Amino acid sequence: SNQFSKVNHHQPISLLSARRYCEEKTKTRATNRFKDTVAIATGGSGGFGSKFVERYVSENGNIAIFDSNEEVGSKLAADLSKQYPQSIIKFYPVDITNEALINKTVDQVAGEFKRIDYLFNNA
Repeated sequence: SNQFSKVNHHQPISLLSARRYCEEKTKTRATNRFKDTVAIATGGSGGFGSKFVERYVSENGNIAIFDSNEEVGSKLAADLSKQYPQSIIKFYPVDITNEALINKTVDQVAGEFKRIDYLFNNA
């Protein structure tokens, strides 16, 4: 079964709000805004996606990075894991045009993290 049925539903935010959120400078003192939550970020390895990922984990969130660029995605996850050891950061090579692969990977994330709270669609 697809694990999206188990996703906690939160108030959606506008793209402009998301952009402002990602562009804010990371505070010197981390907050716990996303402590014990899990997000999936599609297109999470490059540009705007990587900014979102870094900001999310800086606030103690756990994240699954979905991207087709395995080299960049793996490096981003490894680098951020060193910088933010309080967060669980995993990379999953995903082609978002492959629905079967997406469903399988979402099931894998739900099994590994035991929950999915947010979905950041950037791909």
